[in-house]
Amino acid sequence: MAYKYTHFIPQNTAPKGAKSIVVYNGNNEKVTEISLGKMSPPKTEPLYSFGIISDLHITYNLYVAWQPIPKFDNALTLFENKGCAFCVACGDLTNTGFYLRTDEGTAGTEYLDEQQFTKYKEICDKHTIPVYELCGNHESYYGMSIADNLDLLETYTGKGVLSYTVTQGNDVFILCGQNHGSSVMSDEDFTWLGETLEANKNKRCFVFVHSHIDDNVEGGVEDSGNPCYARENSIFGYWGATKRTNFINLMKQYPNTILFHGHTHMKFEAQKFDKDANYSEENGFRSVHVPSSGAPRELVSADGTWVAADDESQGYIVDVYENYIVLNGVDIINQKPVPLGVYKIDTTLQTIDPVSISNITYSGVTDVGATIDTSAFSYTVTYSDGSTAVKTDAVTVSPSTITVAGNNTVTVTYTENGITVTGTVTIVGVEQSGEVTETLSPYYADGYRLPANDPYGMEESAGATATMDIDITHAKKPITFNLTGIQWWDILENPNCLIGLYGYDENWAPYIIEVLPLCANTSRTGLTVSGNYFNVTITLDDSYMDNVTMVRFSGIGVGENAVITMTYTK
Repeated sequence: MAYKYTHFIPQNTAPKGAKSIVVYNGNNEKVTEISLGKMSPPKTEPLYSFGIISDLHITYNLYVAWQPIPKFDNALTLFENKGCAFCVACGDLTNTGFYLRTDEGTAGTEYLDEQQFTKYKEICDKHTIPVYELCGNHESYYGMSIADNLDLLETYTGKGVLSYTVTQGNDVFILCGQNHGSSVMSDEDFTWLGETLEANKNKRCFVFVHSHIDDNVEGGVEDSGNPCYARENSIFGYWGATKRTNFINLMKQYPNTILFHGHTHMKFEAQKFDKDANYSEENGFRSVHVPSSGAPRELVSADGTWVAADDESQGYIVDVYENYIVLNGVDIINQKPVPLGVYKIDTTLQTIDPVSISNITYSGVTDVGATIDTSAFSYTVTYSDGSTAVKTDAVTVSPSTITVAGNNTVTVTYTENGITVTGTVTIVGVEQSGEVTETLSPYYADGYRLPANDPYGMEESAGATATMDIDITHAKKPITFNLTGIQWWDILENPNCLIGLYGYDENWAPYIIEVLPLCANTSRTGLTVSGNYFNVTITLDDSYMDNVTMVRFSGIGVGENAVITMTYTK
């Protein structure tokens, strides 16, 4: 009969001292034995080792069912005997933290209960191995935020902060504690985490938080520690979808990082029902679940059913090598490996280019003449890897409001993960719809001279000249200019009566649109003469240069009754 074992994942490796893989059936009968092959454990010594536990849930009562105090004591003893440099405790050190108590419910006798942290400190003080801990949701139990009692936290742990770093050789350990029961970490600590990862982006970084990442938001995927959805409520779910997404994106941005967390209490054996139970890369980064040393839970079916395993205790001894780590899952009470909880993870360093945020653009147009709040626009940032993202938060724009003319320049500053970039954005005003007619009145200047490249010699003409400058940056072509009621002094005796329309770009470089020696063009389409007055239509269409932004009307010998009407479509 052929047998197939399906519970391993590619990262599984054999525990130290293992010589072969032996498979037993449901009756505990040996059915096959195979060589270790690629699952053979390393034969060299690690650079160093450290222990990890989570969800201790220490109480002041020695006789609770899960017996957390002796389990914590056993864990530190095991880690010391195995030569671990230190121990990391991933939150829920206590069952209820410094919660407010009263003497038999008597009002006015409220005090903070310090007994559980007292027991925690007693065990730590028995041992020589350093313990680096972070706070979980149970440190802020009954609504008592641990952030309000940092002085007491320092008394019992020696750390008066919730988040901090530890270095071991060239590796960086980043511990991020919860500031209250429904927050993975404070906003300030999240900013600090981004800055710390950026500062150490080309080093191996081990990041520790308390909770697994939930998949209960749009686009969410199952993370480690979430087997068959038999999970505690994720603190990431309370933290909010936006912060959850920002955290995932931050982890993905730094490939030399491995995330560790606890919270669900699930034993290593949950991998029999769910391949992502202990280790996952589903969210785009490496995520390791740490089972509970104090009160493990055993998954018993693929439908998510679990039972308490109060007589058990699990954790990790992590062996760190130059380019990989081996996570040795251990049975803390019996001090032996848990075969399904042993993994080898490649940690070969990747050189990361400096993160840059550039090419800030905006999305949206606005009506010419409108006063707008520039922060209401969304802006697109481009990262060093070429990816882009649309941002509205963490954006500062100066000036904060503008009255839209043609092109409007604003300065945009965006900050992400401690990195700030500033860019200049041009917001182009666009008239959105409808036909507009503007009536303009020329002004007069004796001896006015037109551009020197005028082929009609109008720059040589003297006398009264009427001019009008017209901004057309916000008008769509074609633009129709109707010149009406324009009078010259004597159409029969003065053949030099001329009108002209000139276009200019933003640097006032001229382009001749049309110049009319009126007496010689009475047959021109659109030109009519009545007595000493004439009407003429001139259209600016796509045949004229696109960079024309200004039109100047000039007329030689034009009377004071002249009117110019410009009609265009928004």
